[in-house]
Amino acid sequence: MLLILNTLAFAAPTLQVDFLDVGQGDAVLIRTSDGKVVLLDGGKPSGDADTQLAALGVTRIDLLIASHADYDHAGVHEDILAAFDVGEYVTNGLSHTSQSYSRITSLARTQAASGALVTTVASDLAPGEDLGWGDLHLYLMTPPASIAGTDQNLHSMGVMIEYGDFRALVTGDSERKETDAWLAAGTYNELIADIDVYKAIHHGSKDGDAGNTPWLNRVMPENVVVPVGPNSYGHPTIEAMTTYQAYASSISRTDNDGRVTAQVWAGGGYTLATEVGGVIFVSGEGIPADGVNCPATHPVKGNIGSEKVYHSPTGAYYKRTTPEECFASAADAAAAGYRASSR
Repeated sequence: MLLILNTLAFAAPTLQVDFLDVGQGDAVLIRTSDGKVVLLDGGKPSGDADTQLAALGVTRIDLLIASHADYDHAGVHEDILAAFDVGEYVTNGLSHTSQSYSRITSLARTQAASGALVTTVASDLAPGEDLGWGDLHLYLMTPPASIAGTDQNLHSMGVMIEYGDFRALVTGDSERKETDAWLAAGTYNELIADIDVYKAIHHGSKDGDAGNTPWLNRVMPENVVVPVGPNSYGHPTIEAMTTYQAYASSISRTDNDGRVTAQVWAGGGYTLATEVGGVIFVSGEGIPADGVNCPATHPVKGNIGSEKVYHSPTGAYYKRTTPEECFASAADAAAAGYRASSR
């Protein structure tokens, strides 16, 4: 159920996933309420992911993952490794010819030799291995064994983020050849089904999600986030954006909407908000209210969104609704300016 709310009365979330605005690049920050921090990619140094992390109060990164070694995904890792205490660095293990890659690799090796950093490559890990902690699961999708060569995009690693019933999927710059190979292997088919928040493949390029029906029919994204900035590639393409419209309740772009944030609660309920527009999606259940609990004497639930709506105990949405106000009767709710829910 989609709810658009202007005023939220929710308890504090226990997980936050930020799709950072780093220009033409990818950067996904994951933070738990008990202090665990994960960064997937990060963008180019010019995207200032390191500065944004510091502004958000991040001092340690428990897990840093490079989906692949291209500069617009991992270029800032030189600055990240230098400025932050990083626990583990996971890469696809595929060499890159850039000087940036050489510097990052050298710095990581030096830190690993001193015992300050654990370095891991995809071949060290089992397909679908969980790199998370406690209730946070981070299932790694390793590059398909059937794809040979040195194309970085086709060897992008994916991460499926799971927390309660919440699921988000991040797959770098994977192109259709890689998604076809993943589907054919079948290893991740159950893992990636029914995704709540989906990071668009390859910045909404034509060779990623555009018309990729077999893949998106499996993923079935409820919301799509397109990480993109000024570019000469035409990203995101009209074909990709049209494809997303056939699936998603909301589509956000970091170039237009700024940072996109998913706040998630232990039951898997979540909200999605943009830096520019505020809350754009609220899941229908699993979000605890902040001290609002309608007593038996006041069973009617009121919510304040684009308009005031009340829910009676016999209504279809009653059990899935988090109350912001309670009333003794439908008449009291109506007198307070609330209209009855349509169901």
